[in-house]
Amino acid sequence: MASSEAPVIDPLAKEDDSPLRLSVLRDEYKNELLEILDGMRGKKCLVMDAQLSSLLNMVVLEGSKLLKDSGVNFFRELKGEYLGDFTIDSGRAVPENIVYLVRPNLNLMKIIAKQILNSVKTGIRSQYHIYFVPHRTLVCEQMLEDEGISLDHDGVRIGEFHMGMIPFDTDILSLEMADVFKQCYVDGDTSPLNAAARSLLQLQNLYGLIPQVRSKGAAARKVLQKLLHLRREEESLKQDKQISYNSMKLIDTLVVMDREVDLISPLITPLTYEGLIDEVVGIENSKIKLDSSIINDGKDEQLPIKMPNVPGVDLPTPNESIKRDVQPGDMVTVTLNSSDLIYSEIRDLSIEQMGPFLQERAIKIRKSYANFRDNKDASISEIHDFVKKIPALTNEYKSLNAHINIAELIKQTTDKREFRENWQCERGILEGEVVIDQIEDLICADTDRSLYYKVTDSLTHWLTHSLAYSLTHWLTHLLTHSLTHWLTHSLTLTYSLTPLLTLTYSLTVTYSLTVTYSLTVTYLLTLTYSLTLTLSLT
Repeated sequence: MASSEAPVIDPLAKEDDSPLRLSVLRDEYKNELLEILDGMRGKKCLVMDAQLSSLLNMVVLEGSKLLKDSGVNFFRELKGEYLGDFTIDSGRAVPENIVYLVRPNLNLMKIIAKQILNSVKTGIRSQYHIYFVPHRTLVCEQMLEDEGISLDHDGVRIGEFHMGMIPFDTDILSLEMADVFKQCYVDGDTSPLNAAARSLLQLQNLYGLIPQVRSKGAAARKVLQKLLHLRREEESLKQDKQISYNSMKLIDTLVVMDREVDLISPLITPLTYEGLIDEVVGIENSKIKLDSSIINDGKDEQLPIKMPNVPGVDLPTPNESIKRDVQPGDMVTVTLNSSDLIYSEIRDLSIEQMGPFLQERAIKIRKSYANFRDNKDASISEIHDFVKKIPALTNEYKSLNAHINIAELIKQTTDKREFRENWQCERGILEGEVVIDQIEDLICADTDRSLYYKVTDSLTHWLTHSLAYSLTHWLTHLLTHSLTHWLTHSLTLTYSLTPLLTLTYSLTVTYSLTVTYSLTVTYLLTLTYSLTLTLSLT
């Protein structure tokens, strides 16, 4: 989180229409973070990886200003082996506390260990704090020990910052933990399931016990089992401390589904507006980054209205809200959530429905301005009422233009023949058609042909070294033994001419054998390899 980050649009601005006030959860995270920072005396340096820093912006909407009020003077991204120089306007000022906010990731533990050891070598005698998000793991603590960090004697403290499910919209919560499926099903690491269970328990503590819980899939069942176990432990602690329970029951039913139940859906090319934005541009933390020329294309620079000059009424200029403070070629961030009224209505529309909808909305906005403009006899009160609507109409107009340009960008992809062919291929697979030829074409159409060369090189190496050696050894042994045996018994002739003279005729045979071995391997692609062996047996 840098001090110059862009202001964050509140994704929960429209939560009055939501069944749950997710701002309560967000405030819980923010208060916990401030409590952690305020518990440390002196100046602080906050170190985070880039992905976690972006997530923290969704929780601390006030940005770095709020953290600076809690004594954070320096912000660092977790990378490299050194923390960098600590210099302010008045000179060098080493912080008394260096605070790491990190995911429980082994690679990150190695980076942290190197930074701490290097900082100590350079004379930085700060207190180091490592806060795991959302929970610590024994494996990560052991990794720190293995990398040379003694958690008991090196001034390093371990803690937890329980930032679990993050509100991205009024109806969307996400743990934002990457590679969970791989961790569970490939690496055999079930720690993400524990994090999911703890996050669900946190929801129940805020919004009340969920009376009905259902699961689908093996991993989902484990999550619920962990959730029930954690719930019993918490109930026991509350009874000992005589703490009352949250009597609210704002959530009626919880359904936990395992990704293994449906592996296909995430792989299918979407056709909705939101899905295609993610497919073509990429959505991260409810935001996309686009070239400023796409958003501010110069079209309709002026809002479609000419405001009357009325004494005593302070009217904004039509293009006051659409100032261009970025240069062409700069990347701008566009937030996509329900606070954008246009986006909330079109996010689930198919790309084919987008054109008519946007056209209809543009006509509606222009008509609102036209009705006011044509009213030559508008009273002061009517002008005042319309002026109050201008900010909302201006924002809607800007949003409309932005989404028109984004839709045009997406349509450039969806109109391509390759896109339609791929979609038809996916549809054929779902309907049970055999599309092996299309799959092979897609593999071979890979721009860098990396998969093709990887498979080809692997098979060539295997055939050359393994099969060639095996065949040579087998043929040499078999043919030598067979020919020797046959020649010895069949072609060694002895004739007894007289009792005193025996003449033995020995026959020496030179036998040349050429073997051609042809192998055809079909594994997503067809590869034919020919091997020729020449054996000379004397």
